[in-house]
Amino acid sequence: MPLSSIDILKASLMQKLNSKEDRVAFKAKWEEINTYLYYKLSTNPKSRLDKELIQIISDEGKSSSEIIKEVASSL
Repeated sequence: MPLSSIDILKASLMQKLNSKEDRVAFKAKWEEINTYLYYKLSTNPKSRLDKELIQIISDEGKSSSEIIKEVASSL
């Protein structure tokens, strides 16, 4: 079964986390992170969702840990 674009994005973000604690926090917050990422996109994706979101995150220069903190502070 092929992975969805959001599964690819999740794996890409998790791959950048250095510690086990960060990965556990990421998994616990994934649904909130997923919602937040759609908010960041602000429109329907023009191509693959994961590529567009990775580009937005890259353009902002944020790490996966910073995304988790931003999501947590926005709740």
